[in-house]
Amino acid sequence: MTATPLSMHHLHGHSLNDTKWVIQSHIAAMFIPSLFTALLVKKMGLKNLMLVGTFIYALVTVIALSGEHVMHYWWALVLLGVGWNFLFLTGTSLLPQSYQASERHKVQAINDFIIFGFQATASLMAGWILFKAGWHVVVLTSLPFILVLFVVSWFYFKHERLKALAETTTNANTLTILQRGEPVLSAIAKPVTVIDSEEIKQLVDDLKITVASAKGVGIAAPQVGVSVRLFIMCSAPSERYPHAPLLAPSVIINPEILNASNEQELGWEGCLSVEGKRAMVSRHTSIDVRYFDEHGTEQHKTLTDFLARIFQHELDHLDGITFIERLSDENEAIDEQQWRAAGE
Repeated sequence: MTATPLSMHHLHGHSLNDTKWVIQSHIAAMFIPSLFTALLVKKMGLKNLMLVGTFIYALVTVIALSGEHVMHYWWALVLLGVGWNFLFLTGTSLLPQSYQASERHKVQAINDFIIFGFQATASLMAGWILFKAGWHVVVLTSLPFILVLFVVSWFYFKHERLKALAETTTNANTLTILQRGEPVLSAIAKPVTVIDSEEIKQLVDDLKITVASAKGVGIAAPQVGVSVRLFIMCSAPSERYPHAPLLAPSVIINPEILNASNEQELGWEGCLSVEGKRAMVSRHTSIDVRYFDEHGTEQHKTLTDFLARIFQHELDHLDGITFIERLSDENEAIDEQQWRAAGE
């Protein structure tokens, strides 16, 4: 932001009014999103919003490098403000999770020193770099930091997934996954009545271990012979799903779909209970859902694309349906080897 008015007015000849408008818009974009950021966190989660903020930063560099007209500056600075808001608020929310209570004063002091130290250094250097090397070089200096943000975000996702698996009890068991044809897989599961019971806690731990061992992206309680409305979502790239997004294991109890998009999309699905088969299944591309997590906290989220597909697939298991029943003809399912050979 510091170099923008110098670049606009002194280097590219834009009026002071245009320059003022761009900076005012930037400042508004930094703080106005705070009115609804909490809602976005609730809908998307901290990690997803952090990735969105980082992606916005990358988009800023593309726009800033594409030209020096007023609207190039305006869009770049507005998006910069929004991205800063998302990253600052998610970072502030994550910080208290990184230290013990006795460390909070030291950690907060170090965090603030680093943030505002970098901010002061960047502000002091911005003008010098601008007049020595030009606007494009100023923009390009941000790319290494954006790359670091992407890398850190990715490792954070991976760490959260491993941490969630590590938190399972030491007596967790890898359970046998039942195959299609077992009566429990065609029955409607019963709601969980006592979420914090020892039986449910043990089931959750067992399901996490079982789905990780099977390299799946989700598993429902009926698949291990327990007819209750509970499943695990744990998306991650693997041999079975090479393009799956990262999602730390999430416990979904008594789920409901509150609203589903009119738009549906065909996509390949497999199932741990329909071993060795794949088929194209139509699913809603976006769904609003409600469920309880393992702590008994009610959650409301909007899921899209692959995560929406996992949720719908696992919810089907709770209603006695496998993806095969979603096909107009069972012969539409193909062998997994054939699916791999086709490069899908």
